Amino acid sequence: MDFVTVDFETANSKKDSVCEIGITVIKNNEVEEKISYLVRPQISYFKVRNVKAHGIKPEMVEFKPEFDNIWGEIEMYFHDTMVISHNASFDISVFFF
Repeated sequence: MDFVTVDFETANSKKDSVCEIGITVIKNNEVEEKISYLVRPQISYFKVRNVKAHGIKPEMVEFKPEFDNIWGEIEMYFHDTMVISHNASFDISVFFF
């Protein structure tokens, strides 16, 4: 089975506060590739609760690209494949923000 998993970490509860994206590519039931990007959120307000959950601090993403600038490098992973996410309603909504 072939599919891609995606997981977003956010600085706060807003979908435009992405601070990391993780992608795993599964081909023939084997992990083929793992991709992770730190992302500078459009909204730089970090909630303590979120930082405690994922460990990403504002200074870690200060000079990282915003999600729009990373999309060109990762969009190919989402073409013609099944996408799985543990929090799909939120994670998928980030794509449509």
